[in-house]
Amino acid sequence: MNIDEIVNFLNELTKKGIYKVSIGGGEPFLKNLEEIIKRTSSKMKFSITTNGSIVRDQFIKLFLNNKNIKITISLDSLENEKSNLIRKNIDVNKVIENIKKLCEHEELRERLSIRTTISTINYKEAYDIIRFCEDNKIKNLKINQIENIKFYSGDVEKILPELINTEKIKPDVVFVDPPRKGLDNKTIEILNKTKPEQIIYISCNPATMVRDLQKLENDYIIKEIQPVDMFPYTSHVECVSVLELKESTEK
Repeated sequence: MNIDEIVNFLNELTKKGIYKVSIGGGEPFLKNLEEIIKRTSSKMKFSITTNGSIVRDQFIKLFLNNKNIKITISLDSLENEKSNLIRKNIDVNKVIENIKKLCEHEELRERLSIRTTISTINYKEAYDIIRFCEDNKIKNLKINQIENIKFYSGDVEKILPELINTEKIKPDVVFVDPPRKGLDNKTIEILNKTKPEQIIYISCNPATMVRDLQKLENDYIIKEIQPVDMFPYTSHVECVSVLELKESTEK
């Protein structure tokens, strides 16, 4: 879409009572943002997600002069090597520099959010990113002050027994999302032993899901199965099953 088409589209949205738009991959969009805002209804509010690699002085001035813009910057690591395993060709030092530039302005800090994609690559850095936001007085880190969370990387059949036996954890709800081969017998044995009140089974292979649910049927009833077409025009389908402990349902 060219600028005229974008402006016409946004103005049509406002006529229909839609006053908020969210723009992902904001880097190509930024260079035309000022013109688009000038030509779009003042009722329209913009939420822009960017990798933070391009934050020039003219953009900061634009953000300061337009309170209808919120900015989200993706920051997955404070280290270049890790960051580039998640998002290619990003100079994270430049991103950090640009975030600090924005944070020099208190009113921009209020409209600035940091978004982090947690994975096995960067989960150990979660607290470092939180501290970075605190140091720069950024309030909108999208973790919502959740503190009772831990990340473990490894085979579930090894980690789960350790959590149960060593840390004495009794889970209420367990989510399982196995590969196409389904759950291994050790994991099913642990689930039958610990008896969480609810199991959410996410499957990309209904055949192995049925096999595994049969192994859990002594203690669980199937409350719901929802197929999801994640693989259009193929014979594959994703399924989400909700299982509840029989004792729990009989209360």
